[in-house]
Amino acid sequence: MKKKLLWGPLILIALGLIIFGGYLVQRKLKTNQANVTAVKKTKTKTSVFNHVNQPIDHLNSIQRKTVAKLLTDTHFSGTCLLVRNGKITFLKAFGQANLKTDQPNQITTGYPINSVQKSLTGYLIMRLVLQHKLNLNQKVGAFYPKIPGGKTITLREMLNMCSSYRLLKPLKHPANDQQVINYDLAHLSYTPAKIGKYDYQEINYVLLAGIAEKLTKTSYQQLINKDLVQPLNLDQTGFLSVKRDRQLPVGYTISNNSQSIAQKIQPAVISNELGASNMYMSALDVYRVQAALRNGQLLPEKDDLYLYLQTPHDPYTAGMYPTPQYDRLHGIGFGFESSVAISNNGKNAVVLLSNHWNSHAMIQNTLLSQLYQQITNNF
Repeated sequence: MKKKLLWGPLILIALGLIIFGGYLVQRKLKTNQANVTAVKKTKTKTSVFNHVNQPIDHLNSIQRKTVAKLLTDTHFSGTCLLVRNGKITFLKAFGQANLKTDQPNQITTGYPINSVQKSLTGYLIMRLVLQHKLNLNQKVGAFYPKIPGGKTITLREMLNMCSSYRLLKPLKHPANDQQVINYDLAHLSYTPAKIGKYDYQEINYVLLAGIAEKLTKTSYQQLINKDLVQPLNLDQTGFLSVKRDRQLPVGYTISNNSQSIAQKIQPAVISNELGASNMYMSALDVYRVQAALRNGQLLPEKDDLYLYLQTPHDPYTAGMYPTPQYDRLHGIGFGFESSVAISNNGKNAVVLLSNHWNSHAMIQNTLLSQLYQQITNNF
């Protein structure tokens, strides 16, 4: 009889626990939802560079004098962007976009970024890793069955320019993506003894772009638009056209007697540099992408670390050169030079896009580290 009487309180206690537990679960779900919303807001907040169309200068008088002297002494022509703690500290354009028409460079000007583009291709490959469509230790022969060294060379070695692949001779006429890939596959060489040793060759990224196209059944240009341009609201980013785009500046090389010599963007080079060097961007758009690759907006931290994994023999990984102070990106071509220094969390950065290239005084040597030191030490 006493055992029966115990059932009533036990049932009530059990019901109480169930109700209380349900309350806790519901509360946790609401908290998680709030946290997710907060994260989304934070990520949106990091993209504070939309719709900037006026120069910005938050330097004090001493800083302004130092930065101005650096830019003047190097005859910088282009756009300079300085970011500290995720905020624009300085954004200004210098020099002429076209010396004949006296058209000035603007902060919204898009410049051919040349090899800085390779970091975007690296991201497309990492997206496929996250989608379990490939892994970076996979052999390239899984995607190009007849390629020499296909059973030995990994995708990681291609990302890090350690495949030993070289293009024997460039294609001399414009072609579509598949024609470029087929040509490169038929005209490459590889040296088994050099696998794993750094050797900067464009063909690695052309073939990586081809793998991305093959697995997604989508063109490289469409992938960039879908996975980067649209999500990040990049409004001064695009692909170089075979016909000259009047909105783009003219690129100039500086001769030994300091003359500016106008350069033409070659149509064959544009199409042959698939995934490697055929895009233009503004300084703001370059920063948007590079920051998003490092602040969790595009890649979780563990995947960021995996993509940029470096071995002692690799000065280069997935489109950039890691250094103890910052990640460095660089591109030259058609009279343009792009040089970027960005912290591994994306909060501090120097972006220099120039339409005057001096092979004897490249801005990556004369300006980049000097300006980065200014924003990290003296601001």
